[in-house]
Amino acid sequence: MNRIPVVLALALYVVVAVPATVRAQNQGRLSDLLPNLYLDAVSTEAEAIIVVFRLDANQTDAVINSARQRLAVIDQLVTLAGAQLTSFPVPSASAGFTYSLDASGTMTRASSSFGPIYAERPLTIGRKKLNIAANYQHVTFDHLEGKKLRGGEIAGYLGQKTSYGAIFFADSLDLNVTTDTTNVSATYGVTDRLDVGVAVPINRVSIAATLTSRVGDTVNGVQDEDPFVTSRSGSASGVGDIVIRAKYNLLNRRSVGLAEMVDVRLPTGDERNLLGVAGGQLKLAMIASTQAAMFSPHVNVGYTISGTSSAATDPFTVLIAPPEEINYAAGADVAVSLRTTVAFDAVGRTLRKAGTLTWGPSEFGAQFPQFQLNAGQNLNLLVGSVGVKVNPWSNMLLTTNVLFPLSSHGLTDKLTWMAGIDYSF
Repeated sequence: MNRIPVVLALALYVVVAVPATVRAQNQGRLSDLLPNLYLDAVSTEAEAIIVVFRLDANQTDAVINSARQRLAVIDQLVTLAGAQLTSFPVPSASAGFTYSLDASGTMTRASSSFGPIYAERPLTIGRKKLNIAANYQHVTFDHLEGKKLRGGEIAGYLGQKTSYGAIFFADSLDLNVTTDTTNVSATYGVTDRLDVGVAVPINRVSIAATLTSRVGDTVNGVQDEDPFVTSRSGSASGVGDIVIRAKYNLLNRRSVGLAEMVDVRLPTGDERNLLGVAGGQLKLAMIASTQAAMFSPHVNVGYTISGTSSAATDPFTVLIAPPEEINYAAGADVAVSLRTTVAFDAVGRTLRKAGTLTWGPSEFGAQFPQFQLNAGQNLNLLVGSVGVKVNPWSNMLLTTNVLFPLSSHGLTDKLTWMAGIDYSF
């Protein structure tokens, strides 16, 4: 009689019967939802393996170490969520209408274009001019490093090698992560060259996770009978990280423009519920553009310095301080008419030493792949942007835009849409 099915049945019984070790702290917070879900499953599976196979101390240590590696991957996923969910690219707060004094001292429009949507341009709004804007953006993350978040494609394995071949538990994840952001901003021209502004995001983050645990072996594969399914879900809403910014125009000629910008990101969002990042940030950037008839290419290059909040040092959370970033954007805006501008950009971020995940063979072979953690590596994120700004009347602008991934790194959404409105006084 083949003993493997007997052992598998016994292992499954232990999974259901043996109580899991639960991390009790901060149970209701979104940042703990996935770690707690996996901790319950993986700790129970590790205990089942140790009990069923009567492992000695060295074998027990090996199983525990494997379990820790599995949990480290999930912690990295939460780290990615903390770094991306509420800092996903948001539209520029720069005004679409820009003004300058002509030779007669009259304020006139400085550009026929309404400018880019996700990048910045050197032009300032003009002295004593005010722009008020609001936009709404919906993001549904559907891939992690190119693997589908939904449908159980992301799997992990924990088990023990025997004379009959390795026997393991296979955990497949179905994860639904969405964010809705309403961003309200104001920009004021202190002088003809200096703009100051503030952006206040209102965020809603929703997470629903289902973990399906099955038993299997390297001979027969994963068994479909009697899976053990656990689910957790939650959502949170509130003010995100408020951004205070200033832009100074260094050079403003028709052929070329140059400006410097400073963004201060305040840690006002609840990072434990993934409404903000776990520390303040300071972004320094240079902005350049040129103009050829109705075509205006632009380039942004910046660096973000990050701080640390108390949540990032709390031993009962998996949160870490946001990584420092290299920021860049390049594209062009085209004034197709006096009332319509089309803009397209590539917007990138390099999260320094944030860690990455690589899909590869597990200890049970290439036919059973799972994510591996690469601690300390840079994470490169790149999205494309295409949008339109329309001036229906007076100084009002209506904006619509779509974002799409240009790389498969990190968490990605195959299509993100945004709609906005702004008015200049």
